[in-house]
Order: sequence, then structure tokens, then C-alpha cells
Amino acid sequence: MQAFAAESISDEDSVFYGAEWYDPNGTCSGSGSAVFGPGTLPSSVPEPYNRIFTAAARKFNISAAFLAAVFYGGEHGNSFPEPPPPYGHGAPWATSWAAAQGPFQFLESTWRSYKVDGNGDGREDIQDLTDGAFGGAKYLAALGAKNTTSEAKLRKAAADYNGIHDPSASYPSNVWAAYQKFSTGSPSPSATSSPSGATPDPTGGGEGSVYILGDSLMVGSYYEGNKYLKGFLDTKNINAYVDASVGRGIKSGGSDPSNNRPAAEKSGIDAVEIDKDVIKDAGTIVIELGTNKSSSTNAFKQDMKDLINKVKSINGDAKIYWVNIVSENDSDYTTYNTIIEQVTSDENIYFIDEKSKNINLDGSKLHPTDDGYKKYSQTIADAVGAAGSQNAAECTSTGGVGASGYKNPLRDIRGLTRMRIDMGVDYGGSGPFYAIGNGKVVSATTSSGWPGGNWVSYQLTDGPAKDKYVYVAENCSIKVSVGDEVTSDTVLCELHDSYPYSETGWAVPPDQGTTAAAHNVYVEGDVTAYGVNFSDLMKSIGAPPGVGNRNAAVGSLPDGWPSWR
Repeated sequence: MQAFAAESISDEDSVFYGAEWYDPNGTCSGSGSAVFGPGTLPSSVPEPYNRIFTAAARKFNISAAFLAAVFYGGEHGNSFPEPPPPYGHGAPWATSWAAAQGPFQFLESTWRSYKVDGNGDGREDIQDLTDGAFGGAKYLAALGAKNTTSEAKLRKAAADYNGIHDPSASYPSNVWAAYQKFSTGSPSPSATSSPSGATPDPTGGGEGSVYILGDSLMVGSYYEGNKYLKGFLDTKNINAYVDASVGRGIKSGGSDPSNNRPAAEKSGIDAVEIDKDVIKDAGTIVIELGTNKSSSTNAFKQDMKDLINKVKSINGDAKIYWVNIVSENDSDYTTYNTIIEQVTSDENIYFIDEKSKNINLDGSKLHPTDDGYKKYSQTIADAVGAAGSQNAAECTSTGGVGASGYKNPLRDIRGLTRMRIDMGVDYGGSGPFYAIGNGKVVSATTSSGWPGGNWVSYQLTDGPAKDKYVYVAENCSIKVSVGDEVTSDTVLCELHDSYPYSETGWAVPPDQGTTAAAHNVYVEGDVTAYGVNFSDLMKSIGAPPGVGNRNAAVGSLPDGWPSWR
């Protein structure tokens, strides 16, 4: 037997990034802490809760740790009970003295307003774990938990969820304690520095992969003085197209341009129109406007929405961030920052919280000092780096053929999300799930015993893994039959973006059942050698690798097993 450790894993192969793993060479790397995202949950939140809560939190832009905390610390007495069928073999969810029902203890009247079909079965079932979690996340977002990790806001949301409206009461206190327990590594809306040595590159190497639109603060950060932002982005190997102008507002023009961009003296909304060819190709867009005010606070709110919608009309796929205001020379800025947080939440984009960083300002209280510009620039650079490296968010997936001759089976999945490495690799999203190469279907069933019931496996007939078996299981509707010949263009099944999502990896021969090759060594939550090896294969053919610590993998690979590193 070949020991897994013999694959020569260096420290650079897995850098710990909060609760996630950053792979410097991965298609979709680990999240930083500069911008808000759902975060990943620790293994102390067991399956199926872990994946369901993460997906629901991602859908409604709340913290997965907070959603788990409401369930655990608020509604179920600091426990994760065995769920009832189809998720487990537990008793039905209890109904409270107040007639609150289901896993998230909804009153019927509240459920009518926040019900969600989370599992895609065509029903909004108050008793279903997935529907309940998605409904709970939707309700908590409406109560103020969206895009925040503020203790005051989360306590208030928990108190209002429970109907007691007192953030200091025992219910929100229990939720807050559980949130702290589960939130290790969850991203914060306040930007902090990246771990040393982590250099994510979301740009693909071309100018304009990151587009930044700003006013004099961006001029001072990128084009003048010590040009800290340019230096930090260069260090991270991030190429940005920065269009900044002194005096620019959302709908008012600037002056004294420092960048020679075609739109340098234009308003923010006019600059977006002029720069649309750059924006169209950008993966990340950062907007730093607001210091030069609109005609009123109400006008500023509408101006923000107009600009965001114009950007989205040009590029609906980019991650969009709005930087809040650090200047203190106008009393309206406090209101403006409240509006920025509200509108970014309403428009489902992110905000970069510079104000919380206590940026030092010059005597005018308008612009940062030199060390203030340095901190300001570092915050934005970290946010831009994290924007290309959120592994809990949607990942990129290419359709090319790898050196092995195999092809990315996830190339047409919509909303692709990479999840954990276990016996194989878990993925979320929706759309066609292809075979990786030529082969023959050896098993196809809807009653496999796996969550969701579905299982299809095929034996590869060529390439480095010839004669090996590959499986796809769980929430993926099967489109092939035993005996079918398949190629990399054959759709094995149609993936649905709801629990239990999908798992793919190395399978045993069909005469040994519908199970993974790693089943003999696997304990729930483990990373296995087979899983890591299959993750490496997926990465080598353009799919995002899974999430997990390869150095903690259990089990070993047989002698002669192909390596993809």
C-alpha cells in the first residue's frame, strides 16, 4: 500500500485561512476576512445541518454561524437533535406551547411571510429541515442579520426572532454564545489583513479584471504619494483598472484627474458608461464614492441604487463592493454610511467597512494622513484579494481538457459552490453533471442508501485512471442507465442546488455495492486520501478543488494509483 503522506505535501499546499483552506494554485481559493460572506461552519455542527445551514446562509447573506446558533442555542437547548426523516431517524419536531412548529419553530402566521422551498420539491414545508433553515435565514435577514457580524445587531435579530425584543434576555444571550462557538473563521464585514504569505490572484492576469471607481481618496491611495494601494495590489499580483478623480460624486463630475483615464473628469455614473468595456470583463468591482455628496440624503440613496443597477446591467456576474466613508468634515457622513450599509444589503452586494478601521485623517478631516492612506489601501487590497478567493461563494469552472485527457464535469453548473472533501468531493449548484471521460455505466439507482437516494457510477475505459470507477451521488437526477457508453459530453445526471447537493469521487466495483472506495476508513467529517486525490484530479481539469486539510487525510491509496499533482 502507498501511504498518502508519500505524495510530498509542502506547507505551501495548504495555508490555513480562518476556518477554510486556501490553495495557492486552486481554481477557487479560501476566503479571507475582508468582506462579508456566510463563512464555513466547524465540524461541531454535524451533517446534515452543516451543509444546509451554510447553503441557506449563502442564499440570504447572513452568517452561517448565526443561523446555526439560532437553531442550536435558541431553539434546541444547545443541541443538534437527530432530525426526522428524510434527514435522519429522529422524532418529529416538537410544537411549542405557543404553537411554534418545525426545526426553526415558526408560527404559521410568520411562516406564511417567510416560507421557502429550500429543497426544490415544490412545497414550502414548515416541518422540513431545509425549507425551515432557508425560511429561518430569510426571516433573520429581514430582522437585521443580513451582511453583519455586529453583536448588537445579531442580538437584536435573535431577540426579535424569539418575539421577546430584549437583546439582553436569555434567548439572545444563548444564541450569541453559540454564535461565538461556531463563528471561528467566519468572514467579517470589517476588513482585516490577510494571513502572511497568502497571495490570491483573482484577476486572470489582465488589466481590468478588477475595476475600481473612486474620488480623491482613491487618487491619494493609488496615483499619488506613496501609491500604497498600487503597491499592495502588485504584491498580491492583482492587476486593476482604477478610474479615480478629485471631486467626483455619483452624479457629479470630478476635476484634476491623475490617471489619464477617458472618464477621469466624469461623474461616477457617466464613468461607468464610458468604462463599460472594462467593467464587462471584470470579476470584481469596487466603488468608493459618497464623500462628494448628492443633493440630499434621499438623493444619495437613489443615486447609489442607480449606479449599482447600471453596473449590474453591464456585468451581472461580478462581485460588487462599496467602500464606506472615512471623512469626518461633514455631519451627514454618519447618515451616508448608514445608507451605504442599507443599500448594499438591499441590492445584495458587499460593503468594505473602512470607517471601523479608525483611519487617521489630516487636519481637514477630509483625507487620510500618510499612515491613514496605508491602512485604507491595505483594507481595500485585502478585500479585493478575498473577492477572488471566497470558497463558500460561487467558484469559477473552466471547460478545458486537462493533461490527463479528462474534461471538467462541472463546466456547465450554474452557481457552482465547492464544499468539503470527505470520501469524495461535495459540490453545490444546478445543471448538467458530465462524465470526466470515456467509460461505461456500471450502476445507476435512486435507492442507493445515500442521502437523496441517487447514485451513478461508471468505469473509465481510457486515460491515466483507466479501469477505475467514478461515482456521482445524492441530489442529482440520473439520466443514464447501466450498460450505457459515456464520453466527457455525456450528462450523467442533473444536479439540483438544494440539500443534499452532490458528491463525486472514486467508487468501488459494482459487485461491492454503491459506495465510495474510501468507505472502509471513513468516519463522518473525515478528509480521506481518496477524497484528496479526486479533488486534485478535479483541479487538474479546471474544476474547483474541494475544501479540507489534506495533511489530516485518513487512509491510503493503493500502489500505482494515479497522482494529479
